[in-house]
Amino acid sequence: MINKKQKGFSLIESLVGVAVFTVIAVGVYQAYAKVMEVVRISNFKIIVAALANEQFEIIRNLPYVDVGIAGGLPSGKIQREQILTRDNAELKVVTTIRSIDDSFDGIIGGVPSDNSPADYKLVQLDISCPLCKNFTALSFTAQVGPRALETSSNNGALFVKVFDANGQPVSGATVHIENNQAIPAIVIDDTTNNEGILQVIDAPPGAEAYEIIVTKSGYSQEKTYPTGALENPNPAKPHATVAVQQLTQISFAIDKTSTLDVSSVTETCLPVGNIDLSLKGSKLIGASPNILKYDTVHATDATGKKQYPILSGTLTPWP
Repeated sequence: MINKKQKGFSLIESLVGVAVFTVIAVGVYQAYAKVMEVVRISNFKIIVAALANEQFEIIRNLPYVDVGIAGGLPSGKIQREQILTRDNAELKVVTTIRSIDDSFDGIIGGVPSDNSPADYKLVQLDISCPLCKNFTALSFTAQVGPRALETSSNNGALFVKVFDANGQPVSGATVHIENNQAIPAIVIDDTTNNEGILQVIDAPPGAEAYEIIVTKSGYSQEKTYPTGALENPNPAKPHATVAVQQLTQISFAIDKTSTLDVSSVTETCLPVGNIDLSLKGSKLIGASPNILKYDTVHATDATGKKQYPILSGTLTPWP
C-alpha cells in the first residue's frame, strides 16, 4: 500500500489569497455602487425634467398677462420660489421670467425704436435638491408669446450694466431691484448675462423709482442712493428713473475683494495695542459735500491687530 502525502496551502498563501479576493470583491462592490449611483441620479434627473415640464404646462395655460412673478416684473401670478415634493425628495424650484425685446421689429432706444419692446417672455426654471447627495441643480428655459398683436406700451426699459475695474463685463452678477412706488411693490432678483447686462423690459415709469443693488460672490457691492438723504444728499448714482417708451441705462463697477491686515508696532516692531486709525477709500458716492464709499474709524486690538475683510479698490490709511 502506497501512502500519498497530500499538500495543502500554507498560511502565507492563504493570506495572499484572501487579500486578492478582498481587493477584487471591494473593486466589484465599488463599481456596482458607482453604477447604481449613476442610475439613481439619471432616474432623478428624469423626475426633475418631468417636474419642469409640469411647471411649463401650468405657465403656458395661464393668460399671457398672468405669466410673470408675483411682486416682480413682469408682474404675474407665479411664485418665484416653490418647494415641491417628488419621489420623497423636496425640490426647490426658482422661476425667473424676463420680457424679451426681439430685434426683428426694432429695439427700444434703437433706430427704429420699438414702442412695444416686450415681444415675448422667457421663462427659466432652476430646480435643485438641497438635501440630495451629489445632485447638481438643473436649469430649463422656454419661450411664451402673446396671441394678440402688439400695441404701443406705456412703460419703458431699464438696462443694468456691470463691469470690473478693468472695464470688463461681470457676468453672473446678482442684481436686486425694488420699485416701492409701484402698487404692489416690484421686487426683481436676477443675474447679468455674458455681456454683464441685465435687461428689464416693459418697466413701469417712475422718477427715481428703482432702487438697485449689484454684487457677486467674491466681489464688492455697489448700489443706488435716494436723493436728499441726510447722510448723502447728492448721490453720484441716484435711484434709477424710467420714462415712457424710453431706455434707461445705468452702470455699476464692482471688483474682486481681498482682506487688509493692519498692525500697530513700535520702531523695533513690538506690538502696540489700542491704536486709533481711520481708513478711507478713493471712491465717491456723493458730491457737495463729498461722501466716500468707504470711510471708517477703528482701533487695533490689544495685540496691535486689526483686520478689514471684503475690501476692493484703492484705500488710504490715515494716522
